[in-house]
Amino acid sequence: PAAAPGGGARLVRGRVGGGSRCEALIPRSRGRGAPQVCARQASSRSPPSSQVRATRACSSRGSGGGAGQQPAAMEFEQSMYRVHERTLSSASGESASRGCRALERCLALVAVVAVAAAVWGHGAVVSGSGDCVVVAMRAAGLPDAIAELTADGAEGTGLLRSAVLHLSVLAEPGTAAETEAAAAVIVSDSAGGGGAVPFPTAYEFAVTGSLVGVPQAVRDARGLPTLNVTLPLYCRGQSGGDAWLTSMLVSDDTAVINQLMQGLGGAGGFLRNVATQEVWGWPEQATVPGNYVGDRAAALASSLVAFMVLSGTTAIMVRTFMASGVSVMFPLWWCLNRMGGRVISHTVLSMSYPWIGVHMEVLRARQRPIAPLVAAHLLGLLLVYLMYEAVQASFSFWFFGKSSPMGFGIALFAMMMAWEYAAMVFVRCKASITLFPRLTLSLFLAVMFYFYLTPYGVVMLAVNAAFWTSMWALVRLVRVFEMPALRRGDVAGDRPRALMNRLPMPSVPWALPGLWTLFLPLNVRSLSLYEREVPAREGVAGGGG
Repeated sequence: PAAAPGGGARLVRGRVGGGSRCEALIPRSRGRGAPQVCARQASSRSPPSSQVRATRACSSRGSGGGAGQQPAAMEFEQSMYRVHERTLSSASGESASRGCRALERCLALVAVVAVAAAVWGHGAVVSGSGDCVVVAMRAAGLPDAIAELTADGAEGTGLLRSAVLHLSVLAEPGTAAETEAAAAVIVSDSAGGGGAVPFPTAYEFAVTGSLVGVPQAVRDARGLPTLNVTLPLYCRGQSGGDAWLTSMLVSDDTAVINQLMQGLGGAGGFLRNVATQEVWGWPEQATVPGNYVGDRAAALASSLVAFMVLSGTTAIMVRTFMASGVSVMFPLWWCLNRMGGRVISHTVLSMSYPWIGVHMEVLRARQRPIAPLVAAHLLGLLLVYLMYEAVQASFSFWFFGKSSPMGFGIALFAMMMAWEYAAMVFVRCKASITLFPRLTLSLFLAVMFYFYLTPYGVVMLAVNAAFWTSMWALVRLVRVFEMPALRRGDVAGDRPRALMNRLPMPSVPWALPGLWTLFLPLNVRSLSLYEREVPAREGVAGGGG
């Protein structure tokens, strides 16, 4: 053995079978059952068989293992387990246990309120909201029959196909009579030339999409009619109190879009918010129900593909952040050391993140710069983040192409990221691993089914209800399953998860797991020392004791 290079590892040089040279970097033991596994490099001048023997000799204690062997947990997984252990150990006291129960009850209450708000909002602004458009048309002096305004030829005037509706929303919801009285105060000018009182336009709507956003001067020059209509908000509730409560839960954009979709029947249209310049559009027959079985089968297929793609990309992003993001700690340690503040040693830092620290110890032992290694991790992290941002835009176009609130896709990605972080750190015992993924899949499918099968609806309230339900379920699983499993020793340092992946090839535990391992099925159950089967030995019945 050569002299130790300093830090948290020692470099061992020697020869293996065939005379090939070998270097072994052995991390120092840190307790908690951390395996000491070397990374050997056979000489390039040795025959291939010697290189294979050197690799096998080094990797025989890796995580691959043979048939019937217990796979060793990689250092990356053990670092996640330490966060899990310290978090739950701090909540194991009597007072902390009462706090966990109180948090679980609070989250259960929040989840129930969120679900009730979603049901209330759907019933208020989706079910029967088309009556509001009829009342508004009557107050503006237009025909009540929407079909007459949208149909051409002998069936109707077709006025809406060449006109632009300037929509104003009453600030105070009221009853139908109050709505008509308030709308009568505002002068309705069907010629678009303005009136005694300027019309407070909040939205522009047109059945023909090219008319939305056309300047008013161009419309006047072309003789395009402009209809001023005041939309009531009384339909948000049957009384003043109900309407106020619904207005607190549902935005004006959501209420107006649902009113127009339901009130105009099968006619499509485009709506523009004058203040935010946000545009929504929907095709003709968007509100007409299609084939019952076909629509739901298509929604199921699209939802499953969306869950697979969103969860996969988010898992890659979270893994990269957790693996390469810790490289920021090394330049931070260097800056603190330069300023005279030595909080921890470089050895402790390297041992805490061995998938980066081992390589740095090798570079330091050979007196080579470590800045390129840190820069490579940080640049890779930046590139993955930029790709993740671009993926959000493209996936929103693929899976959320129909009219939806602006933040709907971002909200789904954020909820998926919260689930991935929770699964990485806190979901470790067999019961949690079995239940939590199925629960998140069920909640995601429920949100996507509502999104696909409702013309617009209140999808943001549905996402909010799914998120808080999952947070309550996570705290429940941690308190009921994870904390007892940690006390019993079912989850420990040498088996940080109850279910693991057995890799098809040998690997060193301190190495960074490949991203492709995220998609491997769980194929082996980790066993404690007392649960492992002891092979029978000659002369000893039952394998010995």
